[in-house]
Amino acid sequence: MLSCTASFLLFLYAPTLLYISNELDFSFDIYDVWHHMASVALIAFLASILFLTLLRLISERLHSVCVVIYLAVLTAMMIQGNLLSGNIPVLDGNAIDWSGHVGMRILSAVVWTVCFVCYGSLLLSGKRKKLLTCAVFVGGSVLAFLLLTFGITILTSKTALIEKNKTTMTADGAFEMSREENFVIFLLDAVDEKEFEKVLDSHPEYYDIFEDFTAFSNVMAMYPYTTKAVPFILFGDIYDNTYYYSAYLRKAINNSPFFQELKNKQYDCRVYFEYLHLTDVQNFDFQNFVNVDHFKYPVKFCKMLVKLTGLQYLPYELKKYCFVTPEDIYFDTIKTTEGQNIDWYSFNNKELYERIQSSEIKENQNRCFRFFYAHGAHVPWEYDSKMNEIDNGTYDDAIECSVELANAYIKRLKEAGVYDNSVVIFLADHGLNIENPDSDFGKQNPILLVKGRHEKHPFNFNDAPISHSDLQQAWLRLLNESSSLDAFEWEEGDERERIHLISDVIIESDIYEYRSDQHASDTDALVPTGVVYPFDWNTIIMKEAS
Repeated sequence: MLSCTASFLLFLYAPTLLYISNELDFSFDIYDVWHHMASVALIAFLASILFLTLLRLISERLHSVCVVIYLAVLTAMMIQGNLLSGNIPVLDGNAIDWSGHVGMRILSAVVWTVCFVCYGSLLLSGKRKKLLTCAVFVGGSVLAFLLLTFGITILTSKTALIEKNKTTMTADGAFEMSREENFVIFLLDAVDEKEFEKVLDSHPEYYDIFEDFTAFSNVMAMYPYTTKAVPFILFGDIYDNTYYYSAYLRKAINNSPFFQELKNKQYDCRVYFEYLHLTDVQNFDFQNFVNVDHFKYPVKFCKMLVKLTGLQYLPYELKKYCFVTPEDIYFDTIKTTEGQNIDWYSFNNKELYERIQSSEIKENQNRCFRFFYAHGAHVPWEYDSKMNEIDNGTYDDAIECSVELANAYIKRLKEAGVYDNSVVIFLADHGLNIENPDSDFGKQNPILLVKGRHEKHPFNFNDAPISHSDLQQAWLRLLNESSSLDAFEWEEGDERERIHLISDVIIESDIYEYRSDQHASDTDALVPTGVVYPFDWNTIIMKEAS
């Protein structure tokens, strides 16, 4: 009974609830979890049964000791995972200080110690029969609880059983460009405008890199989160909790005036951004997405799920061994198809830099649109300006690394002779509150550097009050030969009120509207409007967005 319960808890129950709680963060679906983890659970169950049987034949004393360990670990995991999981660190790439949360560490240690002492006392008292009876009772009771919770959670979830589309993003065509017209958006995550200016001031040589560009220094981001900000930057449709996220993406792609114009002009469109694999990308013909049917690294996928399970159910002192980064999750869940030689895209700064350095730009007969997403200045800050791995990196290091990434791409375009005929934009989805990096406030002023087709002038800053809500119109104007300054209606000195949307968590939470009539860098000027976009599964429209 203990073998069955432990195997079910660790390899089916916990991964399933983990998926349901975070399904919008994953490209895979619940059927992928069950398909792979059911095999792991079965192997673990059979191995445990065989082990306990052999142990019983060898020595009843050793068998009793093992039963005590099973009982103590199972009971402690149930308490840890269900009652003491409130302070699990956020896996956003930040380095985690595992020495913190002293109270939780002590409480976790006490719980595990008490469980071992209680069950160990039965062993020391010599009451083996009572111990085995206890094992059957505890194992059966816990299994019944898990099965009941498992069933209720699945039946009450609105989206858990929805099968996700089997597509994956590749690097195909990343360095194919037209001799006629190109439109490139290169997103460097989390580069804050004011911090960017400070880095440029300390490195005057950087101004030469961005010759011909206009840097808009007064830009208000719509969201402080990548998963919401990037689709809005690309497609111009606000995520306001009306639709399920993947349905929102379909709606945004199909309703984008800019992308419809790209389609009308027969652009070859390729988007290198990992979160778009959550939607039916065939609704818009992104050439670098392909159909896939199985994981490239199934063992890594299972290992990743087990580590995430351990992060919740293991004692606090062991959680650090279960740490994974968003990048680990992305690469461990890559899918493929038999017979396809897939070239996967990496948004890691160094890997993308090396790809730029080693790739020659080839000619594409069609006009080309390319959207690149790079790690940029997002945590962890692990590279310097020369792409060397460093310990204890700073935000300035990360911005310098981002500048070098931009420099490498600009050089590649110039060498290929496609720089002048290309619209090139470097921007960030949001900025960063350098004084409090974990805060959602203070991330509203990202960089935006724009060069129109055949635009020539020294690098300059412009303080016009721009919002990410202006970008669809700006992209259309740039597509039709506007310069960087002519792409926006607003000019320096104009007064304007702009909106910024913040939620408690990245997805699946109420969204609160803030406004500001001051400079975008002034966080204190953000005032709540009272407008709230509530998140409620009972009211979210689950139909397919047309």
